[in-house]
This record gives sequence, structure tokens and C-alpha cells, in this order.
Amino acid sequence: MEMKWPKNFRLIILALILISVTIASYMHQKLGGGKAPSIHALCPYGTLESLLSIVKDGNLLRKIYSGTVLMFIVTIVITILFRRSFCGNICPFGALQEFVGKIGRKIFKKKFIISSKPDYYLRYIKYIVLVVTLFMAWKLKELWMSPFDPWAAYAHIFAGFEELKEEFLIGSILLIITIVGSLLVDRFFCKYLCPLGAFYAILGKLSPFRVSRNSEICTNCTLCSKECPMNIEVHKMDDVKTAECINCQRCVTVCNKDGSIFERFGTKKIKPLFSLLIVVAIFFGSVFIAQAMGIYKDTPEIKADLENLSYGEVRGYMTIEESANATNTDLNKFYEVYKIPSDTPKDSVMNTLENYHELKEKFEEEEAKKSNEDKDGKDDNDKKTDIDGEDIKGWMSIEEAADVAGVSLDKFYELFEIPKEIPANSVMRELDNIIPNYDFHKLKDNF
Repeated sequence: MEMKWPKNFRLIILALILISVTIASYMHQKLGGGKAPSIHALCPYGTLESLLSIVKDGNLLRKIYSGTVLMFIVTIVITILFRRSFCGNICPFGALQEFVGKIGRKIFKKKFIISSKPDYYLRYIKYIVLVVTLFMAWKLKELWMSPFDPWAAYAHIFAGFEELKEEFLIGSILLIITIVGSLLVDRFFCKYLCPLGAFYAILGKLSPFRVSRNSEICTNCTLCSKECPMNIEVHKMDDVKTAECINCQRCVTVCNKDGSIFERFGTKKIKPLFSLLIVVAIFFGSVFIAQAMGIYKDTPEIKADLENLSYGEVRGYMTIEESANATNTDLNKFYEVYKIPSDTPKDSVMNTLENYHELKEKFEEEEAKKSNEDKDGKDDNDKKTDIDGEDIKGWMSIEEAADVAGVSLDKFYELFEIPKEIPANSVMRELDNIIPNYDFHKLKDNF
């Protein structure tokens, strides 16, 4: 009974996490990014993609928040202590593959294994993906992998076929490949394609945690190796040191010989249930504590009294009333502007309205045209500046950035298109979260 507990408890945890993230993804599509986190904000890989930008510019990439950073840091702690336990016990995409794999076992009545030689080389693909995505994210200053990410595609299923086709075509194809692959091969994406898994595999080498085998007790029944989703030949090893181990504990829980396969931390044996509880407590405990302290953020902080939006900047997650207030428009007038039927409740969300997307696009085009005309009408001397964009760092306040740029504060506000209501002590990299449609890096690169 003791050995079944870790297995059952782990599956319950994985199921709850997968369901929770799926619900969050649905809510994000229905309410928008200002009221429900995106899948990028809920995945630690976004912080890994941001690392080079943090080092170089002191900035996080868009859609990445303090909560994402916290999760990444916590998963690093978990990896150093318990190897790839995040992959085996918490990752929702890993959970999806595992549950699909169980369905595959029911359908095909067997486990398919790719022969050792191609399998060996295929596992290196995830390390290549890791290097490429980190480089491209740093180069382009955006979550470059998103359109190719099957997990992002999964999270946008609720957005409908058109959005999947236009924004996540390759990611959707990889999602289908992953699901089909997982029906046949355990943890298909984890083994061959996951860049985050590759990062944890490298980092996990530092861990004192091991799955070990007592060769004197072991009967070499090979049950442990057959159960392993990563196809590790556990029955041939005294210590499982391979970076592929995700600490799913399946080899330990399936063993019929007490003391034959066990977990140890350094030289001390530990119970599977204990290590599982510690991993779960570290991850969720850190998140809950950070939330209680108010330092866990997974959505942008946009204050209505600072927005002063144009009609083209109205966000889909806002209610009609919030949109009217943000655009400084009388509520009845706003109904007219956006052609909203008068019997529509004012707490209705904008992106649920029939004409919202069409009208917003029209307003955006009109505003862009007017903006270009205004720029064309300016004197050349007004356009010219000697500011070096490389000198403006994301960690600077507006006031500090103006000093570095060598221009007056008012001029800096104008050049960087910052509303006057924004306090001068605001940090430059936070403007993307405060000002709708603001892109600090894009403006910075203009100089």
C-alpha cells in the first residue's frame, strides 16, 4: 500500500495541474490577458527565454512577469535538489503526454520503443532547440518559440481554428505529432524536443539525488526498465545518473522486491512519497507565499486612471464600462462609437461583442494613419536626436533615462511617447505593463 501511494498521488497531482492550466487557458481566451494569465506567464520557459535580455538590458520579454520568474527560480531549486522532478511530477505538458500514453497502452496493448541508435541521436534535438530558442529570443527580444510551441498551441485551442491556423500553425502540427507520438512512445516530446527539459537535464547533473539499485537483492526481472517512460535500463545500473531521468518514481513503485530499487539523497535513503511531497511543497508553497506577499504577478498591471486610451487601444478583456472610462468617453456615447446595442449590459466584455474586432481594427488603422501624417508634418529638426538607444537601460527610471539621454524630462516623455500622467520614477521596462500597446524595445531601437 505504501508503494502505491506515490504513484497514485503523483497522477492526481498531474491531473489537477493539467486541468487547472487548461481552465486558465480557456479563461485567458475568454477574458483576455489583463484578467487571466497567458500560457507563457504560467510556463517557466518564458523566463529562460528572457535570460539573455535580462543580462544585457535588464528586461523581461513581453508576457513574462514576476510570477513566471518565481516559478523558474523554484524549478531550478527543485532540479538542483531532486533532478528533473518538475518534468516528472508537475509539468502539465508532461502530464498530457503521460495520460495520452496510458490511452495508447489501452489501445495497442503494448509499449513501443524506438531502437537504441536513432533514439540516442534523437534525444540531442532538444538541446539544439534550447540553444536556438535562447539565441532567437535574445536577438528578436520576443518569445520567438511561441508560434512553434505545441504547448502554446494547446492553450489556444479555445481561441478557435482560425487563430491556430494563422498564429500557431507549426505549433499545432507539433501538438498533433506529440499526441500521436505519445500514444505510441512514452513522453515523446519530453524525450526528443523539450528545450526546458534539456535545460533541467544539464542542471540536474548537480543534484545529489539518485534512484539506486541494490544488485544483491535485485532479481533482474526488468520490471523497472519496462515501466520507465524515458526507456532507461534501470535494471543494469547501480545508480541512475543519466540526465534523462525525470524522477517519476515509476521504477521504484513497480518493483516487487522490497529494497531493490530505492531513492536516495546523497547517502541517505528516502521514501518516494516523502520526496514527492517535498517537491510539491517547494513548488506550490513558494507560489502561495509569493501570492500572499503580493509579489507574484502573472498579468499586466494596467491602471484605468493612467490609460487614456484611444478607441483603437481598447482591450478585449475590458468591460464596456471600463472601456468608456479608459477612453474618457460618456458611457452612452461609447455605446454609439462601438455600435453596441443599448440593451447590452455595461459589464459585458468587449471581445464578446459582435462588432468589436472589426471596429477596433478600423480605429487602429485610422489612428495609425493620423499618427503618420502628424510625423510627416513635423520639422526635420524635431525628428532628429543624438540619443543613443543602447544607453537607455530597462532598469532605469524615466528620470534617470532622460539624464543619460541628455534631454529635458519633457522632451524625453515626448520622444519615448510616454503619457504625462506616468510618474518620472517609473522604471522603463515596466512601461510595457503600464501603457497599453507600449513597446519599450521598439522605441529604444529607433534611436
